[in-house]
Amino acid sequence: MQTRALTVPKGKDVLMVWVSNHTHVLLRDGEGALRARSDSDGKHVSFTVAPGRYTLETDGRVRKIGFVRMMTSRPPARYHLERPPRPRR
Repeated sequence: MQTRALTVPKGKDVLMVWVSNHTHVLLRDGEGALRARSDSDGKHVSFTVAPGRYTLETDGRVRKIGFVRMMTSRPPARYHLERPPRPRR
């Protein structure tokens, strides 16, 4: 069993793990509570997480760990309800 302590930095909300020769990957929070589990045997596992401290456990070998920010769309523009928006040129 391989265990890794990691910290997800502020501004990042996706944890990506490249792992091999495994049957499961577990993600526990700083208090040890199970937050996510993957039973996939795929080479890549992703978890959506809040910034903070976590522990990653697997019965395989962790090749690489990465953190990214999930792409979000811009909030919709505000329109006046009685006037239609101006046409774009």
